Amino acid sequence: MGIREIRHANLLRLLAEHDQDIDFAEACGLVPGHLSQLKNGTRNVGNDVARRIEQKKRLPEGWMDVLHAGEDRAAYGPLHPRSGRVPVVGTAQLGDDRYWLELEFPAGSGDGFVEYPSRDPNSYAVRCKGDSMRPRIKPGEFVIAEPNHVVAPGDEVVVKDKRGRVMVKVLNFQRNGTVELGSINENHGPITIELAAVEYMP
Repeated sequence: MGIREIRHANLLRLLAEHDQDIDFAEACGLVPGHLSQLKNGTRNVGNDVARRIEQKKRLPEGWMDVLHAGEDRAAYGPLHPRSGRVPVVGTAQLGDDRYWLELEFPAGSGDGFVEYPSRDPNSYAVRCKGDSMRPRIKPGEFVIAEPNHVVAPGDEVVVKDKRGRVMVKVLNFQRNGTVELGSINENHGPITIELAAVEYMP
């Protein structure tokens, strides 16, 4: 999901807190017609509008640029980019059962950092081994996980189940209480997991 879609989703979320769109427009110094175009997606929420909404709604700078996984926005403190440094928490290795196994460390005390400008304060990285995600992810490369972003079908995800197994896969779909995860390498078939057995995703 790109920045345009993220800002649009956050705009709709903020609008849902108001009984009338006109109230939101007045509170944020927007012309009602302009807000209508932003709401229906015929105009994008640009940087100036995003920062104005954050200022008027007393949100931390950058709030409009991050998906918040359905949580109450009041629970979020200021968003601080990591200045390009994301902690490596372990190594993801392809096991015999086609699951990735992670050697976990507390964030910040593992294998150093990866230079990546994530705006998610809880982002972390894992080093990958194996070939199920070739050619998109090669052995030795890092995957950045951003837990506060909502994932959609087609996204690469880090999934941990309640048995402690960790995978780096593609989210194919989520329905009927199950999650199907796919690989890029055609030699590795899809994996289906009961949603109740998933500890976290992405």
